[in-house]
Parts: sequence; C-alpha cells; structure tokens
Amino acid sequence: MAAVTLFEDVNFGGASISIESDTPRLSQIDDGWHNRVSSIQVHSGIWEFCTDRDFGGLGILLQAGNYSDVKKLNLVLNDTVSSARVMVG
Repeated sequence: MAAVTLFEDVNFGGASISIESDTPRLSQIDDGWHNRVSSIQVHSGIWEFCTDRDFGGLGILLQAGNYSDVKKLNLVLNDTVSSARVMVG
C-alpha cells in the first residue's frame, strides 16, 4: 500500500499527517492541510502532489524518499500543495 507523510515545516518538522490513498482536498483533513506542506516523506509508491484541489494546477511526481524542503524541488510547491494522489502503488 502506498503511503506518505506530510510535514508543516522543512526538515520534517512541525505538525504532520500520514495518508495512504488519493486525497483530492487536503483542506478536508484534520485542521486543513492545503497550503501547509513544506516537507514530504514518501514511504512507498509514486505520488503526485498538486497545487490545486482535485489534482489540478501544477503537479510534481515523487517516488519513495525523503524530501526535506519541497521548495528545492519546485519553487511553487512550498505551502501550496492542495491535493495528492497515488500514481503507482
């Protein structure tokens, strides 16, 4: 099963949340996770992270690994991720 942990701050700091399935609206998880993600741990699978809800806007594919600062991957992703989905489980 694909899994990912999203962190509010760079270097895997601050609040975090784990998801295991397509999430078209991060705003509907807990305290609202849209526009809060600054670092990502992809535990398994290949995931797409998008700047708009329902997998719209700009997106980036990430495979299993630790991404301590999403700004280094794509300048527009820091604090702009609004949806995430599994591309390859």
